[in-house]
Amino acid sequence: MLMDRKAKTTTPGSPLERPSAAGRSNLRRYAFVLLPGFSSLSLQAMWEPLQWAHSYVAVERHRNWLVSLDGRAVPTNSGIRQAVDCSLDDLAEVDAVVIIGGEDLQEPLAERLKSWLYHCRSQGWMIGAVDYGVVAMAQMGLLDGYSVTANLRYRHYLTEAFPHLSIENSLFEIDRDRFTCAGGVAGLDLVLEMIATDMGGDVADICLNHFNQDRRRAGHEPQRLPFEQGVNSASRKLKRAMAIIQDNLEEELTSDELADLVGSSRRQLERLFRRFLGKSPMAYRQELRLWRGRDLVLSTPMSITQVAFASGFSSNSHFSSRFKLLFGMSPREARLSGKRQPPMIRTIESGSSASL
Repeated sequence: MLMDRKAKTTTPGSPLERPSAAGRSNLRRYAFVLLPGFSSLSLQAMWEPLQWAHSYVAVERHRNWLVSLDGRAVPTNSGIRQAVDCSLDDLAEVDAVVIIGGEDLQEPLAERLKSWLYHCRSQGWMIGAVDYGVVAMAQMGLLDGYSVTANLRYRHYLTEAFPHLSIENSLFEIDRDRFTCAGGVAGLDLVLEMIATDMGGDVADICLNHFNQDRRRAGHEPQRLPFEQGVNSASRKLKRAMAIIQDNLEEELTSDELADLVGSSRRQLERLFRRFLGKSPMAYRQELRLWRGRDLVLSTPMSITQVAFASGFSSNSHFSSRFKLLFGMSPREARLSGKRQPPMIRTIESGSSASL
């Protein structure tokens, strides 16, 4: 069944819908649980705006805590060790827990975290995740029945491993007592939403200016793909066509069918794709499928044949040849090398290379 992306709003009854007038005297207390290998950018994008906003409304600065599984400093993905305030066992009562991953979570620690998060759930605390933390929560069964988003690196894996989850291509999702975020600067957008709810939209807007941002992005806005730069000024029909392709990768839509869905002629739509993306709609779809396949190759134990079919290709050989053309190595070589970001990307139609 075809899906056409529509704007979403915060789920009715969400804890983030409390009136802002009461929020300033009832601010949430956050615990940021850092998993080994976490992104310091994802942490700071959320931590600094919260601390700054609290100080702005004359609330004690240290309402929020940095937490590790054992109370020891946690290595970031760049090797820097981040000091923390306490361990899971020593954490005082809070209102919300944010899991920031970290792909280096070992099994014994994962079980300990799972047990602790189930305790948090029983206490009625909000539980959220950023980056790989979303994967960890999905594996623990804590996202069942909720709308979820994840970084594009993990979204395809989650789609295959947890087909029952409602996974969106959005910056962040807030659904009742759960929230998930794609990470990076999207964490700023998420925390500004929380600041607006707790402290008022005026404080969120002052924060926005303080961090030199021109607007607050809504949670339902889509994540950008690596080759979507340059389409900000594109027509609505092109953007809608791109969204339909992204949301229906398994569907064998023709250019004529896609044009009908967006109210355009095939020739006009193909001109738009070539003008702004340098490729046809079908080549754009194939590139998306290859990026999905790359994510599955790097983040799952699926066989190359399984990845090929999961990515929308009818044969392993076709998938492998197109994969090598785009990324400069075969799927097997990419898995063996463990590289998450090939240094050179080739466009499918032109064969030219460009550094990311």
